[in-house]
Amino acid sequence: MGNRGAITCTVLLSLLICSLSQALAAGSPYDANRVPWARLEFRASKLFVTASSEVEISSQSSTSAMRQWLTPSQGASLLPSGSEVIRINLGSKLLGKTSDLDLWLDPVSGAAFQRTQLEIGKKVRHHRHRSLRFTDEGVWSSTYRATEETIDKPYDQWTLTESFETYPLNLPRQEVVGEPSGLFYLLAVAVLEKPGDQTLTHVFSKGQVMRVTLAVEEWTEIGVDYLVSGPSMSGEQRVKERRRVLRVRLHGQPLEDTDSGLDFEFLGLKGDVEVFLDPEGRFPVQISGDIKRAGRGHVRLRRVVLE
Repeated sequence: MGNRGAITCTVLLSLLICSLSQALAAGSPYDANRVPWARLEFRASKLFVTASSEVEISSQSSTSAMRQWLTPSQGASLLPSGSEVIRINLGSKLLGKTSDLDLWLDPVSGAAFQRTQLEIGKKVRHHRHRSLRFTDEGVWSSTYRATEETIDKPYDQWTLTESFETYPLNLPRQEVVGEPSGLFYLLAVAVLEKPGDQTLTHVFSKGQVMRVTLAVEEWTEIGVDYLVSGPSMSGEQRVKERRRVLRVRLHGQPLEDTDSGLDFEFLGLKGDVEVFLDPEGRFPVQISGDIKRAGRGHVRLRRVVLE
């Protein structure tokens, strides 16, 4: 990465520590100012199957965001208390299927406001547009599905169904509920800096609320190979080296029906997912977990754009 890259990482670390101290002093669990990256690109290969994902994170005014949110037919919509919200865009491609996901989060609590996902594939059943609106009582969903007759039409002309999933009784009233894609934000802003550090959150996934623990297991070394760019850098630079990173274990379990066999899932990986987190840039350089019918798989960072 060179001297300039080393200076960039040092500056990032200093800013991160400063922001952490300010946030802790204010009693705030998360702080959007601690996210030093704007875009991540990942790639995975397993048994001749290749998948790619792109994650973008930005802030947006609450007023602008709320214009794009739906009004649920049940429950009271969660609304931001501050002037800005966090927006995460996650795009992925796998086996001819594409997915584009939009997620809006509260920057202080990590609570999800709305998630919208458009999925397109080779078969009619792969075409789906689904919005989740988070409320005080549960999650309201609006789902459009294509048919043979409507597949070539805009999604709002597909078949519409609505449903509502009430939060489980054993979810504490003061607890907020997020969404798995929002864990990219939590990994960047939570106090996960050394072995033993951990944070607990709840996410809505596969129709259930899951309790997810993010725990730093150890320092370890891992080989990395990715491109990095940013406003303080001259062009794009390649980082190819052995890097000392934090191994963070993500363990998720449904609050109810623990015998359902439902696995926690993050970026298409299931089970106890391991995130190898760069301690300075606060981004994953590798994510490892189980792939259905394919065994252990690894998603590796290929490009990062710094804020």
